[in-house]
Amino acid sequence: MEQTLTTSRLVADAIRASDHLRLTIDPHLSVLLFERPGWSPQDYASWSARVAQTGAMLCVPTRWNDTTVLRMAFVNPDTRAADVIHVLDTLR
Repeated sequence: MEQTLTTSRLVADAIRASDHLRLTIDPHLSVLLFERPGWSPQDYASWSARVAQTGAMLCVPTRWNDTTVLRMAFVNPDTRAADVIHVLDTLR
């Protein structure tokens, strides 16, 4: 459990430091909500489907306060923050 919380915090920090992403809310346990400003719901859905099909990760669009955002939940303690951050770079 501690490892997944650490991973979610590291990824949240990387999102905060990013010039192309915005953290929607601080991590709640191991769940992150974040957005790519300027993207439409279809942009999120297309990107999410692509990364899921490659097996890179599962990061799905959801609604938060009437806005489409992306949602990630860390449950595997072997998930490496660096790998997730690398995939998030494809949101550029």
